[in-house]
This record gives sequence, structure tokens and C-alpha cells, in this order.
Amino acid sequence: MLKHIIKEPLFAFLLLGTALFALYLATDTGTELSGKNAIVVTQPQVNALVQRFEKMRQRSPSTQERESMIQSFIREEILYREALAMGLDQEDAIVRRRLTQKLAYLSEDLAESVVPEEQQLQAYLEANAETYRTASSYSFQHVLLSAEHREAPEKLLALLQEKKIDPSEAGEISLLPKRFNEANDYTIERTFGSEFLNALAQLSPGKWHGPLVSGYGLHLVYLSESKHGTIPPLSSVRQEVLRDWSAQHKKEASEAFYQILRQRYKVSVEEDTLLNNNVQAPTRNNPAVALDVKGNTP
Repeated sequence: MLKHIIKEPLFAFLLLGTALFALYLATDTGTELSGKNAIVVTQPQVNALVQRFEKMRQRSPSTQERESMIQSFIREEILYREALAMGLDQEDAIVRRRLTQKLAYLSEDLAESVVPEEQQLQAYLEANAETYRTASSYSFQHVLLSAEHREAPEKLLALLQEKKIDPSEAGEISLLPKRFNEANDYTIERTFGSEFLNALAQLSPGKWHGPLVSGYGLHLVYLSESKHGTIPPLSSVRQEVLRDWSAQHKKEASEAFYQILRQRYKVSVEEDTLLNNNVQAPTRNNPAVALDVKGNTP
């Protein structure tokens, strides 16, 4: 009979309740009901509950549903306060992480409220010009050198310059297109490699050049047109610059906020310096020292 009772879920619940009650008695200071124990559900809080319900259900709550939400709010508040009174928030990694996140979000929210002036955005654009530079494009044809021309590519280059040979019939047969029209940086680099792209960017249009090196071998190249990327005006990339400026400002504000808080603490790190090969092991004449908040020895 006793074994049967012990297996009942209600018995386990009663044990848990007894343990919690005992913990409460151990932590209770015996104070009577006072102002700090009062719970006032304000009208703005009720309105927030109703608005949340309406957003989720797409309708207004009934009188019963409204009362149920209020009672759930009160229940949550009571359990929350009792959990704090019992110290259940202490040494809890999840609670610790959540609180630090909320404080970090607070500083970020303050940073987001700052509206930059046009001069600030222009300065940011100029300081990070390469991020917003438009892609370069190139129109060219090329000849992939065959084995017979690799030893003396200048002979084939001269024939091409003098138009004594058709470029489409010269060189090694490959699956590569012979011509590229307004191909951008990404396409050329993906096809031929960065070394080829960098060399192509230095060529002057209207003549044959080479050889240029790619992953396929050596190429003679006739550049017909090149359009180098330009830095656009702020008016055309304002949204992108504003987004990036805001992200950097938020990061800088968060770090500044942290540094202000850190100045209030003296920080020391206790560790086994024997495990750190870059730090001399502490001895009687060279004891381990703690670092203050600025990283200096006290």
C-alpha cells in the first residue's frame, strides 16, 4: 500500500510543495504584509495585455478572457517575487545571460535613437569608400596560348597586333568563351582568377597585351573597353550608408557604455600561470599579481 502511494504523482507534488514551503520559511524574515508586498496592476499594464491579445487573436478579449489575463499576470508577478526572495536567480546561467542581454539592449536602444547628420554620413562614406564602390567591367577577347606558342608568345602577339591572324582561330581550343562583354570583377575573377583580373585592370584599351596568367595557362588579351568602378554619391547609397553607420555607432556606443561601467570595478583574474607558456610561473621572488581594471599592476 505504501509503495503504491509513493508512486502516485500527487505524492511527488506534495513533497515538492513541502520542500518549497520549508525553503520559504527558511528565507522569510517574518515581516508583515507591507507596501513592498503590494501588487498594483496599473491601467497601462492592463492595456498592454489587451493589445497583446488583440495582436495575436485579431479580436478584442471577452470579459472572462480579460480577467483571466489579469489573474495570470498577478500569478506571474507573485511567483517572480517569491523566486527572487528565495534567491533562485542566483548562480543561474540562463538568468545571468538574460539580464546581461537586457542591459546591453538598453545601451543599443539609446544608440539607435541617435539620428546622424548628413556630414557624418558623408564622412563615413568617404572613410569606407571601397565598400560602396561600383563594380568595374571589362570588354575583351583573349587567346589561350598553345604549347607551341608558350616559349615565344611575342611572335603570336605581333601577328595579332598586325592583324595577320584571326584571333578566333588562334591559340589553344578550350571551353572558355573567346569574348567577354562588360564582364564585372566577380565574373572575371571567378573565371580566370585574381592574378588575371589584377593584370587586366592595368591594361590600356585598343591593343593586344600579354601574356596574362590564369588558372588555365597564358593568355594574350585585347581590351576593347574598361569601366572602372566609381564611388557613388551619398544620395544614391544613403540607405546602405545609414544602415552601416548605425551598426557601427551601436557597436561603439555599446563598448563605450561597457567601459564606463567597468571603471567602477577593480578586476583581478586568478589562474594557474603554469598552464600559460607565455607567463612565467609564480615563485617566492616573483609572485603572481592581479591586474587592475586598466590592465596595470596595482
